[in-house]
Amino acid sequence: MAYCWTSVAGYSKVSTYTGATSGVTVNDVGFAPSFVLIKNTTQTDYWGIFDNKRPSGTGTRSYISPNSADDEDVYSGSLSGVTLTSTGFAIDNTNSNMVNENGETYLYMAFK
Repeated sequence: MAYCWTSVAGYSKVSTYTGATSGVTVNDVGFAPSFVLIKNTTQTDYWGIFDNKRPSGTGTRSYISPNSADDEDVYSGSLSGVTLTSTGFAIDNTNSNMVNENGETYLYMAFK
């Protein structure tokens, strides 16, 4: 079985970004996403789903790992997770294989 995804203007964006030491901002999504799936392409860390629809009460710090037996999790301590913006998303976290490690390539899928 294969799942094949493509970008649809104004609805979805499938692309990549490169991790950086000072955080990452992806502004070319073309819409305000309500769901972003991120995967490090070179590490074996979990996939991360970040959204603004679950009533978790933890803001942008909560996430779901679809390839894990864990349920919803929350970044701990100084890890800030992903912030959804009007044109994409921002990652302030600079110490996570899941979303931003300097020089690593990340695949993402964003949906409106």
